[in-house]
Amino acid sequence: PGKHELTGDRRLFERPQEPLLHNLRQLGVRAMIKTGNNPSLTIQSNGWNKPRGALVVDRTISSQFASAVILNAWELSFPLLVRFTSEAVSPSYMAMSLDLARQAGMQTKFVSDNELLIAQEQSVRPGNYQTEIDASSAFAIAALASVAGKAEIFDFPVNGLQPDCVFPKALTQLGVKVNLTNKSLSVSLAEKMKCINWNLKDCPDLFPILAVLCALAEGDSLLHGAPHLTYKESNRISKVAELLSLMDRDVDVRTDGLLIHGKN
Repeated sequence: PGKHELTGDRRLFERPQEPLLHNLRQLGVRAMIKTGNNPSLTIQSNGWNKPRGALVVDRTISSQFASAVILNAWELSFPLLVRFTSEAVSPSYMAMSLDLARQAGMQTKFVSDNELLIAQEQSVRPGNYQTEIDASSAFAIAALASVAGKAEIFDFPVNGLQPDCVFPKALTQLGVKVNLTNKSLSVSLAEKMKCINWNLKDCPDLFPILAVLCALAEGDSLLHGAPHLTYKESNRISKVAELLSLMDRDVDVRTDGLLIHGKN
């Protein structure tokens, strides 16, 4: 309870924050963002209040707003019905948040395809909880191996919830030598890489590194399906295009990705 001011980098406040403010306001929290040279988020609250009806959470731009609600819905004095609107962007990330909350003792149930009921008066259950390794970080190591040597990544989440776990398939399409077992992932130097057509809708975090690999491949590669890349810590589409131009590669910038003209 009280009044809180959160400050940060200007880009943080330029990212779409309206879904966050909308969530807080439905819960009786006063929240306001100030832009300019010294941007900040001011929050004044006495805790969450029961919303009128369901808490409506928009997942059009990011699944993070839904995850934030789930991971903080402890010790409530009321049951919370959460209604998710629109088709989710990167829905697996929300599924991971829900899985972790359930491991920690949170009782939840879907009462419909888009409505989640979270029980009241719940506390975090002490214990040790295991999560998957970060697949996007593993992709950086695998990508380096594909152009410079060999890597073996142990305990790779073969059936993981993370959408980035699909990157071995992308490497295989590029022509990289990949061996995936139930215990590890090994990646070896590719003799040459070929162009791909890859939809990034559910795995946008693969985009920067995958784009570099496509720039080293033969032919034209299309990375598409992720207009939400413009909302990240930078506009990833334009920034990656700048990086590839430093590699002397031509690119066609699209609203949802890049057409990358690789090696001739």
